Amino acid sequence: MTTKQRLFCEEYLRNNFNATKAAIFAGYSQKTAGNIGFENLEKPEIKAYLNTRIKSLLSDTEKLTLEWLQSVLRIARADVRNVIGWSEDHTTLVPSDEMDDDTAYAIQEVSETITEKSSRRSVKLESKTKALELLGKYLAILSDTEPKPDNDQEKLDRDERKRIIAALVKKA
Repeated sequence: MTTKQRLFCEEYLRNNFNATKAAIFAGYSQKTAGNIGFENLEKPEIKAYLNTRIKSLLSDTEKLTLEWLQSVLRIARADVRNVIGWSEDHTTLVPSDEMDDDTAYAIQEVSETITEKSSRRSVKLESKTKALELLGKYLAILSDTEPKPDNDQEKLDRDERKRIIAALVKKA
């Protein structure tokens, strides 16, 4: 990563995730700052650097919140087709060593019942509905009223946390 790109990253964090302002402050032309900012955010090395920097800025509580949020998202995004395939006459389980980590994380139970006449396999995923409900509550989508902060600083901190977490989730 170039010095200018690193400066862009630091300014991006300092300017509330505004890529255009960050590009201008980093020394890019005002005419092209919007495009350069967008392009910079698409570069893997810049994404990785920003992810690391954002995580280092979060408090322990915020890090736990982020981990919780990422876990809930793994469950909410789970797709049963990544676990089992089916047709009219049979089903096929995806071998565990071929399964991606997010899918494996979302599996609650795998069982197999074998009798003399038949065998039965069962896969149970964690509740997608519950995960989406938790996300909705966390993001205050599901309630008409959001708890009022005690003071302006608490409101600012909560809003800033939500922006940081939303940016991390978007980049994940």
